[in-house]
Amino acid sequence: MASRSSSEAGPSNPESGVGTLLANKLPSIRILRPPPSKGSPRVDERCFTYCSQSVGGRINGAEPWCRTICLRKVFEHEMKRHYMSYDPSDTDGVKVVDMKYPLPPEGQKSLRFFPWVSIADHPPHSNTDGTVNNQVQDSGSSNRPTRYWEEGWYMWMSKSRWGAQEKLDLMLQDLEAQTEWYEYKSRAQAAWNKRQEQAPPPPHSGRSPSSGSSPSLPSPPPPGSQSGISRQDSRNQPNATELAQQHVDAEMILPPPDHVADSLLIHLPPPFEPPFEKALGPAQRVLSKTWKSIEDGHQARLIGRIAEKSITQEPFILAQNVCKKVWELWTQSSGGNEEEK
Repeated sequence: MASRSSSEAGPSNPESGVGTLLANKLPSIRILRPPPSKGSPRVDERCFTYCSQSVGGRINGAEPWCRTICLRKVFEHEMKRHYMSYDPSDTDGVKVVDMKYPLPPEGQKSLRFFPWVSIADHPPHSNTDGTVNNQVQDSGSSNRPTRYWEEGWYMWMSKSRWGAQEKLDLMLQDLEAQTEWYEYKSRAQAAWNKRQEQAPPPPHSGRSPSSGSSPSLPSPPPPGSQSGISRQDSRNQPNATELAQQHVDAEMILPPPDHVADSLLIHLPPPFEPPFEKALGPAQRVLSKTWKSIEDGHQARLIGRIAEKSITQEPFILAQNVCKKVWELWTQSSGGNEEEK
């Protein structure tokens, strides 16, 4: 018996091994879908802008009424950078580094975009020349951690035409170039504020040049006057016209427009469909099977059998037996309690 079993089991092993090898040698087709890279034709941002202007606003030079909304999809390749390593000990040879690009100012703090947010929560910042800076000064922004771009969906909204124009320009750049642009804007704004604090007021000017009137030029000193400077040395000194022109030039060198107070950037939550599908999957399968049984007629046949049984005496006999059993248990339990007492 042992020899027969061994002889029968012997040739089965080579046949199974040959079958496995032949299956491995058969050609196969693999479909690989790599994540979108820098050369992908997929759309990662869509913007919708609507602007209008009235007749009076055009005559008075008022800003147009604009609303812009953009949807941005940040992919994985924008958040990771791959570096090739030539270390012999490294078997992989590729190092993946997570990039951290800070969000723009409109994504770092809550802004006065929605009408139900009080203006007192974000008071405007006034410069030394009396002009109001549009940049929102949040009292608690210094204590908040810096927020960075993450993979997922973002929604950007603005009611500034400058913001819409800047957004269209930034659609040409990646996150790294956009970060450099925001850093440049911050440096330019800081330099502008410092220059405004250090610049002397224009001589004999009742109003600032930004009010729409040309600055008044100071009258030159009378000829032959000795104000501590000789006539020959005064040739090297700038006259009143040059001083006024330098002041006007300093006023005209403006930083890029700041639209932070009129813009908002929020990170949309991840889609909630997969968790709900996982939680409601069993209920969906039960409902599908129930509906299939109804279509097949199983539920109708079950209802017919129940109706047939209800006409007979079997349900009444079953109910009578149940009532008798409950009464016996009740009387036995009450009798036992009296004996214990």
